[in-house]
Order: sequence, then C-alpha cells, then structure tokens
Amino acid sequence: MVFLTLLVPPWGKADEAQRKAAHETVRAHLEAEQYDEALEVAEGAVRRTEQEVGTEASELVAPLLDLAKVQGIAGEYATSANHYERAISLIEAADGPYDRRLIEPLSGLGEMHLAQQRYSDAVESFQRARHIWHRVDGINTLHQLEVVDGLADSFLGARKLLEANRAKIRAFRIAEHHYGRASLEMAPAIRELADWYLETGQHPGAVILYERALGVLERELGEYDPQLVPVLNGLATARAANGHRLGEAEEALERVLSIIERQPDAGIAERVNALVNLGDWFIQANEAQAAQKFYAEAWGLLASDASSADDMEALFGRPVNLRFPPMPSYEPIPPVPFREIDYRELRERYVDVEFTVGADGRVSDVTIVDADAPLEQMFLVRKRLYEAIYRPRVTGGEPVDTGMRLHQVIPAVPSGY
Repeated sequence: MVFLTLLVPPWGKADEAQRKAAHETVRAHLEAEQYDEALEVAEGAVRRTEQEVGTEASELVAPLLDLAKVQGIAGEYATSANHYERAISLIEAADGPYDRRLIEPLSGLGEMHLAQQRYSDAVESFQRARHIWHRVDGINTLHQLEVVDGLADSFLGARKLLEANRAKIRAFRIAEHHYGRASLEMAPAIRELADWYLETGQHPGAVILYERALGVLERELGEYDPQLVPVLNGLATARAANGHRLGEAEEALERVLSIIERQPDAGIAERVNALVNLGDWFIQANEAQAAQKFYAEAWGLLASDASSADDMEALFGRPVNLRFPPMPSYEPIPPVPFREIDYRELRERYVDVEFTVGADGRVSDVTIVDADAPLEQMFLVRKRLYEAIYRPRVTGGEPVDTGMRLHQVIPAVPSGY
C-alpha cells in the first residue's frame, strides 16, 4: 500500500491553484535565469495537467504557454512553436477565433517563426494578433505596438522594406495619437523610429527624427540630461552616414562626453563608449593621431579595471568595421518589383578574403583566397574593402597593424530587386 502511494503524482488534482503555483515557479526560475529548472517545472505542469483533465481541455492553455516560452528562450524554436499552436487550437475550440487570449500565443508563435527565418509564417501570426487587438481594444490601442514591431521585423526579414516601414510608421502614429507630437512621453517612440531608419540605411529620415527627439528632450529635460546620450550617439552616426560634415558628428559626440563628465555616478563603460566613439569619428576623418588620443584614454580606463577585460577585447581586441560594410545584407528601399521572386531557387555565394587593417584604420593588401561568387561580385567585395574604414586593434594603448580574414556571404537577391 505504501508502494502504491509513492506512485501517485504529487499534485493530486490539477486545480487552478496548483496550476497558478506552477506558473509562478516557472516565472521565478526565468527571472533567476535558471532555465533548466524552469523547463523541468513547465514540462511537469503540462504532463500532470494532461493526466488529470486530458489532452484537449482548456486548462492546458496556461501550462502550454509557460512551456512554449521556456523552450523559446532555450532556443528550441520548432518545439516551442508546436506548443504555441496547440494552445491556439485549444483557445479557438473553447472561445472562437477572435478571443483575446489568442494574442499571447499568436505573438509567441510569430517570434518562433521569426527566429527560424520563416518570415511569411511570422507575418501571418503577427497580423492575426494585431487584428484581434483591433477587435478587442480598438485600432489605436498601445497594446499592439510589440506585435507591430514583430510584424515589421518579419517584413524586413522577407526583404519587404516598404511593408516593414509601413508597420513601423503606423506604430509611430499610434504613439503620437496617445502622447501628442512633442510630448516627453513621445520621445522614446521618435528615437525608436530613428533607430529603425538608421539600422535599415534610411539615413535622411534618421537624422530628421534624431534631431526632433533631441529637441523634445532638451526642451523638457535640459541640455545635459543623460537621456540625451543615446539620441546624440544616433544623430552622430546618422549625420556621418548621410554625408554631413564629420565635424557635425563630432559635435554631437563631444556633447555626449560633456554630459557624461557632468554625471557624478557615471561609470567607466559610459565614459569609455564616449571616448571610443570620438576616436572612431576622427579615424574616419583621416585624423589618426587625434583618434589615437581618445583610444588611448579609453584603453587606459579599461586597463585600470580588472572587470573590464571583456569590454577591452570587444572594443580593441580586433579591428572593427566602422564604414562601408563589404556587402550589405539589404539595399535601400527597392523599386516595386515587376515580377515575383522565388527565393528558394536562389542560393548564397561567398568570397574569402585576406587583408591588413593598418594603425590608421585603412585597408591594404586585399587578396581573394577562395570564392564561388561570380567575378564581378569578387571585385565588388575587394572594392568595398578598400573603401572600408576600421577602428584599429589597440595594444598597450597604441593602434597596431592587424592581418584579417573575411568570409563574406553574398545574399541571394537578384540584381535590381
């Protein structure tokens, strides 16, 4: 009799209180970054709930969502997607295709498709989640913004920049509707769209929006508030990429350093980043001696702090490309295509190149050592490398020459698309 008692699942009846306790335990493990423990509890919750109420009961939804979330964090994207799909089916069976509870699993499913580069499936999931938000909370609800961001990323992954832009601009207009055009609450949305334009190579729009965000923050918070720092960094990058004088970028970065120096609690990382950014702009202006001064000061700060070894390696352990990546992964907004492209019929090509990055950040001695790309693409990689500017490797506070090898993948996108 005692032996039989040991075989009984410890939960007994899987009631709502027990499921809630399991959910809280999973959340606590995730917050503590105890992913193995979270996965074990989540799997156990699903298993026990199935034993008590069957495999088609709506009580399974919450345990399935916990399990899907943990698996997604663990990188088990396909398995996570399966559990999100199962939760969606259970909710639909109980409450129909437009129930508010569908938003979470549809959004999670979209994220899993995105992680697996299944972009059309991700678009479908995010669009459906957005549609349900519109039905239950109105077309201007702020709650949809995270879903819209996922939708934009999915369109971008599918190389549909026009559609991605529409999604991001729609999110921006929703924020304006709620916060007002020039309110302090609107500043994060302005900066987010500016960051998007910068990351996708739309530099004129990025400059305009960073300047707009800067104006709002200066008016509301003053000229030396730390919240200006990321906006000024973005503005400097966008101005330089947009063909402005490097002095205009330098001006923004000097303001960053000035703001940081006024903050009594500013850490080494903030000051180092400001110094490195200034060094980067001087190296791009072909003023290597001025750049060296900032790099040396940043190197010295990192060398004085034993906990900064990883930052030292990331910033100065090898050359860092600052301008003209050898081959962009996507081009600026393309014209409307005259025909549909089946990307499955295309394949990526590669070029392996050896070259030297000098102490002045310039590239020399470019040699193609292996490739399966057409000759014109090999020449393009070589040309782009000679145009590139790098932050040099720094050793002992001094920039040094460095031999490099690059495996450059050529995206499988037809010319003119």
